[in-house]
Amino acid sequence: MRTVRCDLRFLDELIDGLSLIYSEHQRTELRIRLLQLVLAHELGHIFYHDVSGAYHGDQDGFSVIRYASYKVELRADAYAIRLIDSYAQNRELIYGDIVELASNSVRRSLCPQTFPAPCACAGYSDATLCSRVPLGPGLPISPDDRVPVKLVGTHPDYVVRFSRMLFLSKDPVARIYRNQAREVLRRVVVVNEGGQSESVDALLNTSQASPDVH
Repeated sequence: MRTVRCDLRFLDELIDGLSLIYSEHQRTELRIRLLQLVLAHELGHIFYHDVSGAYHGDQDGFSVIRYASYKVELRADAYAIRLIDSYAQNRELIYGDIVELASNSVRRSLCPQTFPAPCACAGYSDATLCSRVPLGPGLPISPDDRVPVKLVGTHPDYVVRFSRMLFLSKDPVARIYRNQAREVLRRVVVVNEGGQSESVDALLNTSQASPDVH
């Protein structure tokens, strides 16, 4: 038998770390939807007979090429998306949450010192007049932006995971953001332990191979 154990404090780490709610009355329902997303991912590990693992916190990293454990996690993410696309009755709300998760992950990466507030450009005292984070809905990414991620931990960075989920989904709600998600992934910048930059092309080229759900 396989057992999924989830420390529910992880859900609050996501909610608070990525500033996902404006009022405490939103927390309970969001916890439930995030738990659905977590369980769908863990079912992917069971489907593929992955070895046992644990995840404690948000010190993540990303390397398509060098870290086998990252590939395992990305594969489970792909399974989760197929599962949600096929069976989730509240998938419109879940994909709304994933958009917020991806968007705020990008914002935090671009403006780590001021998040959730935007960071101002040099010479501007008002960040809303000049910022690395574009205004408007969806995933905030400008043509000249590069999204830095850390190469640490056992799981890929949230920017990569949640943007890739939107890229993979065939649900009409998520597909609206597919091109934005692709642009975010193309602008991810990773420096490996040897100091070299790594490409995300391998991620985009292999991400279509998500499994059928039976």
